[in-house]
Amino acid sequence: VHALDHSLPELSGYAVRSHALLRAQRAAGIDARALAFSTQARQPEAATLDGVPYRRLPLRARPGGTGALSALARMLAMARGLDDEVGRHGAEDVHALSPSLNGLPA
Repeated sequence: VHALDHSLPELSGYAVRSHALLRAQRAAGIDARALAFSTQARQPEAATLDGVPYRRLPLRARPGGTGALSALARMLAMARGLDDEVGRHGAEDVHALSPSLNGLPA
């Protein structure tokens, strides 16, 4: 399971590189999947792009604002999402991509 800050269809170098890594792992026979926050209201909670399964944490799980409470809420949302994904799919590894708000929960 890859813990991502954001993902396609949001366009950034981060999202494109992450997607390429996931595609390569799946091509190598690894059941790679992604868990990501979404800043776009119209993205479905679950989607498959180029054979890569994505699960997006709902917007309500990504608190607005800044500060310690906002960061803590985001980390707790990622930790719950990862726990669920690992439980559902039996993932052996969690690959946390920056920022550290994804790494600490992983």
